Amino acid sequence: MSKKRHFGPMSAHPSSSKTTCKRVAEPEPQSSRVGKKRRKRLLSRVVDSDASESRESSLVVQTLIYAPPDHEYDEDENFQVIGETDPTEQSDSGNSEGVPVRILTDFAVYECATRQLVPIAKLIDVNLAVNNKMYRASGYVKSHMDDDEYCDDDCDDEDNGNGMSNDEDCLQRIRLTEIRKFTIHDIRQHPIKLDDKFYVLTKHAWYILDLPSEQYAPFFRRLWLMHRVAHLLVSMALDSPRLTYKDFVSALHITPDSPDEVSVALNIIGRELNENDIQSTDIKSYVFATLDELRDDGICVARTPVVKDIIGQEMSYHLMEETAPASRSRAQRLPQSRSSSSNDIEKEVLKHRNKTVTTPVVGRVAQRLFENIKVAGKLVDEDMHILDEAPRHPSIIHAANPNSVQWLDPVDDHPGFYDSVLVDEVKYSVGDAVMVVPGEDEDTARAKSYKYQPSQSTNKLANDYWFCVIRYFFEDEGVKKFHAQWFTHSSKTLLQEAGHPNALYLMLSECSDVEIDAISQKCNVRELPMDSFQPDESTLDDDNDFHSGLMFNSLESSFVRLSDQDTQLLLSFCDDHKQCLACGHKERASNFTDSRALRDGFSHNDINYHKGDFAYISTGHNSVYQIGQIEDYKIKKGRCIEVITRLFGRYNDIAREVGRGIDKPKGATSDDRRLFHSQSKEKTRPDDIRGQCFVIHETDDTAIDVWVAHDDHYYVNECADSLDVRALDDLNPWSGNEFRHCVQCHEEHKANLARRAQQLQRFGPLRGLELFAGAGGLGTGLDMSGFVETRYAVEFSPGAARTYKHNHPNVTVYNQCTNVCLQHAIDVADGKNPRPLQTLGDKRRLPPMPKPGEVDFIYGGPPCQSFSKMNHSKREDDIRSTLVCNMIAYVEFYRPMYFLLENVGGILEHALKEKTVASGVVKFIHAALIALNYQIKFNGLHAANYGAPQARKRVLFMAARQGVPLPDFPIPTHFFPHARVQRVKLPTGAYIAPVSRLKYSDDNADLSAPLHFVTIHEAIGDLPPFDWVDPHTNISKTSADKAVERKRKTELGIPSFSALHSARTSADPYAGYSKPCQYPSGPLSRYQKFMRQGSEKLQYHYTKRFNDIIIERTVNVPLRAGANHFDLPKELHTGLSRHENARTKYKGKTQDVPVYQRLDADLFFSTALTTVLPNAKGGQVLHPSEKRILTVRECARAQGFPDNYEFVSVNKEKMSKAINDQFRQIGNAVPIPLAQALGKAVGGAMTKMWDAEPSRDASPIL
Repeated sequence: MSKKRHFGPMSAHPSSSKTTCKRVAEPEPQSSRVGKKRRKRLLSRVVDSDASESRESSLVVQTLIYAPPDHEYDEDENFQVIGETDPTEQSDSGNSEGVPVRILTDFAVYECATRQLVPIAKLIDVNLAVNNKMYRASGYVKSHMDDDEYCDDDCDDEDNGNGMSNDEDCLQRIRLTEIRKFTIHDIRQHPIKLDDKFYVLTKHAWYILDLPSEQYAPFFRRLWLMHRVAHLLVSMALDSPRLTYKDFVSALHITPDSPDEVSVALNIIGRELNENDIQSTDIKSYVFATLDELRDDGICVARTPVVKDIIGQEMSYHLMEETAPASRSRAQRLPQSRSSSSNDIEKEVLKHRNKTVTTPVVGRVAQRLFENIKVAGKLVDEDMHILDEAPRHPSIIHAANPNSVQWLDPVDDHPGFYDSVLVDEVKYSVGDAVMVVPGEDEDTARAKSYKYQPSQSTNKLANDYWFCVIRYFFEDEGVKKFHAQWFTHSSKTLLQEAGHPNALYLMLSECSDVEIDAISQKCNVRELPMDSFQPDESTLDDDNDFHSGLMFNSLESSFVRLSDQDTQLLLSFCDDHKQCLACGHKERASNFTDSRALRDGFSHNDINYHKGDFAYISTGHNSVYQIGQIEDYKIKKGRCIEVITRLFGRYNDIAREVGRGIDKPKGATSDDRRLFHSQSKEKTRPDDIRGQCFVIHETDDTAIDVWVAHDDHYYVNECADSLDVRALDDLNPWSGNEFRHCVQCHEEHKANLARRAQQLQRFGPLRGLELFAGAGGLGTGLDMSGFVETRYAVEFSPGAARTYKHNHPNVTVYNQCTNVCLQHAIDVADGKNPRPLQTLGDKRRLPPMPKPGEVDFIYGGPPCQSFSKMNHSKREDDIRSTLVCNMIAYVEFYRPMYFLLENVGGILEHALKEKTVASGVVKFIHAALIALNYQIKFNGLHAANYGAPQARKRVLFMAARQGVPLPDFPIPTHFFPHARVQRVKLPTGAYIAPVSRLKYSDDNADLSAPLHFVTIHEAIGDLPPFDWVDPHTNISKTSADKAVERKRKTELGIPSFSALHSARTSADPYAGYSKPCQYPSGPLSRYQKFMRQGSEKLQYHYTKRFNDIIIERTVNVPLRAGANHFDLPKELHTGLSRHENARTKYKGKTQDVPVYQRLDADLFFSTALTTVLPNAKGGQVLHPSEKRILTVRECARAQGFPDNYEFVSVNKEKMSKAINDQFRQIGNAVPIPLAQALGKAVGGAMTKMWDAEPSRDASPIL
């Protein structure tokens, strides 16, 4: 009798699969055709091989018995996987036609009766029905989504910082019911692609077998090894029909760049695949059987050299013989093909993806970094790439120590300074560009970066020399020198290997004195005309043939061009005989931070202050500014050394303190622009003054609303003895007769606002084209700024496009692919006669795209899924990664004044060319826009810093055509203490500091701001309350429960609605207010007032419906901030709460929050979610004080969508899909307050241009 050994599960293995819900019908995948006789015989040998291997393994025993752990759940119809909706949710009838697809990891397979572990190949018996044994499996489970299907754009990018796998902490242990089917090779069509996964089917779900447990691995390895070799062979042969045996063997070697399907061998068999595996007799037989079967699906790779070498010529000829295609029954479809998206219009449309279309210059850059790029059209002007005919200097290289150095052209009235010098008979003059022998760079990080391999250029001169322009010559104690303003070569910037080998950029703030002996030779640098393109590097055959046009600002890694006015301003800080832009820039920065005395005040950070002015005052690092009125100041030696201010308190500080916690005072209001006068005074340093603000005394609500519509505007009509006010009743009315301010400054400010309005009316807003427009968050916010008018929008999703059009009826919306639209516009411009554009789905005719000259501003956010850090299965060939190429191609075609690209933080680290080009997408965006001769800068912005009540960070790339000012990123208006101060790390090792008010200060990590962040209560506290009805399925209702329900309904006025699927009716499809309803009160905050403009009734104040266990868990989470599934009664535990040390692991990690987590009304929404599920990991979606999750409208409020904004679904007849579309449209949007701030920033650049050239038509007059 054999000895038995019991074992329990190991800890879960992290999986590379993305965990989002997906539904499929139950019919058997087509790969179950493994029942053919040839494979049956082969697999019977595999079974024997597996059994033999397990006997020969290091295990001492012959039989292993599975022993279930205490926290293992039985699979049944009520089992709920974290992050997965219930099957009923997918059907509007309330009955599920399908089952979910899940992932099973750390698994073991065993006989039902004896729990004896069996080789994985024994599951073939299930399909062949050759014995009466039944099998089960146990392991950790999580939800799954196929990457080829629709993927939400909202991908949170914060790392957990604790070294743990988020997936591991959110896994539940499950024991499956009887296994009904086993699938080991599925095929996807369009294009043909093999699925390498192993599937098992139970009564309740399909399961992808991920990683076996340590004890089960010997029973799994043999079949996995055979199947993996066959899979890789066929997949690689399909991708490369000329694949050789040598190349195939080489591809099995694991490197840092190996794809997951190759490197996974380390996790399964503990080593890489090798040639011995390929030559195994069993594996060769398995490969032949696989190739033979795949012929039925039209897959034949027998002609590929590697196949002939492995199975032999004779066998390959057999595989080349024609065979009748197998009929495809409904039951043969693979799991992915029978998902519920088959009747979802949104997902059906999104399956169609077109080749990425670019333009000539952008395509030239793109083809160096991406695959499968289509170049359309021709250069707008074939001569635009030709450089000016500047004289070329012969390459005369000086020795280390020149024989003679002779001064020429002394500067009048400035002894020791010269305009030129003769070095070994070669004349050098002020303004010449030269190459010098490299010295020691004081910036050690930059010096280190110069030595990196990516920083090495194909232009040898760029690696051997430094480049500079001579600003002036002088002699210092007998040593002949010149003052150099440095160039940087493209390869030494963040562009690195993506930079043009002949591009130099004058550095805005880098200069130094250099001995003339260091000059090696003259440098041929030609200035690119502002309206030209960068030359094609293939047309340049001389390394010393450089071009320049943009300057490089190393402080923010931006590429800019100074206007003539800015150039003259910087040079005005220099002596006439020492004219250097870099010196002027440094002096300008020094003067900017000085507190200089004026005749009747002082100047600090370029702002003049007088008595009576109001100012922001820093109270410390990372905080909300105080507001003070300047009453006096002290001047010493021409510098202001002290400022005396009277402090004004903030009404909101009192309101927040009084209303802190879950029980908010009913009807209590807040207003972040409302101040009160106090008797408190304070002495402060000028360095603590952070800017000017403007205060009026006003009591009329209409006048107040008009005034505070502008940034930095406040009002006052109350007073108190001090700032220490504990109750709102302690504030007293304050007479306007007592209010004083600097009348001159106030009137100048109002005149400036009036002038801005007149300029905008005269020149008109920028005509905008939004790409990847979604539901319109970015365009709506930009339009709200007043400086942009979105006229055209392109959006692929039919529902989002309809939402955009419904809310913006004057915008021409193209429900079409951006690639198709660009190709059509190019064809029209080239004089072709393309077929009219049509909408996706219903094929309605669309108007032509705008023509060049009709677009001033292009903006959008290309799909983020391929960039997101949450995507653990990134593919090199993901077409979504290439859509940035298409977006920038629009810039080449339209040549707009401005361009804005928005995306997730993961784009900063997304590598290209098989991960050999670090930060490849960032490099491409810069290289492509610079090739078009556009200025560009980028940084990371946090939505909460601009008034959105949520934690969402986005990366913004801002570009401007030369000749117009490049906008600054907006300065934060709201302090957000919960956002980590994150510098943007560059591939060179340098950093870009976060945007702050301290423009030239070393303390640019201080993210203090004038206003407190907008809280959840301030965002949604005015909406009608309601609870979900507790179904009491698992816990019976008690008398105490009944008492609580009566109190909430009668005393608190909180009605309850059933959220069960069974309660759905055509008149009441959702849980909550399915029809528009009245507001219970007026707006309670400034944010709510902004949201409710133009809205008389409230729409979309409802949630999805769920099954009883999800509802019961949700309503039983305690009504306190941060409560979650750990706090549920034992009967409602999810399985996660039994995880060892789970509470400790979750604690304090925003992205690792437990499921069923309640929000804190005094904090913020964690992020904008595209799927609002209480049981999704990281989804803090339980209402702060009501027994339910967030509604559609509450999510819209989190994104800044006004209450009159409607969300349209093409699935309107299918209620569950319609609400999914609404959540998706909202979650994918750019937060409107952030977009509005960006629009104001662009407006600031426009007004700067209008002020400089008032007669110029800076944008079209409407």
